[in-house]
Amino acid sequence: MAILFYKNNKCPSEIGEFCGAVPTSQSGNWSLKASGSPVQNDAAKSCTLMDVVAGTAITLYDNPDGKTDDDWTEIRAHQNIVNICITTFEVDTSSTQYSVTYHKKNGLNGKVSYIRVIAP
Repeated sequence: MAILFYKNNKCPSEIGEFCGAVPTSQSGNWSLKASGSPVQNDAAKSCTLMDVVAGTAITLYDNPDGKTDDDWTEIRAHQNIVNICITTFEVDTSSTQYSVTYHKKNGLNGKVSYIRVIAP
């Protein structure tokens, strides 16, 4: 029950491209500018959803305080997900399993500074 983040647009990542992970088993907020953050700030360009429960909402923000005044993307699990790669945070995608909704300003890939997970 986690989201694994990568510095490239490939899943699984090549060696050296992994930049962190956050759990999805419970709700949480992470400012990636904080020391000891679980994901490298301004690095993630893609992610793998692993064992994510239906109803989970994941929001990625360019703003380090989790505000929507800059780019942000929401990923929603519509069904239980075993393993799915999200290759970019900048394209709207929809399937029976999940959806990605991108709110554009000037680009989010490689600029993620805040992560919010809302578990069902």
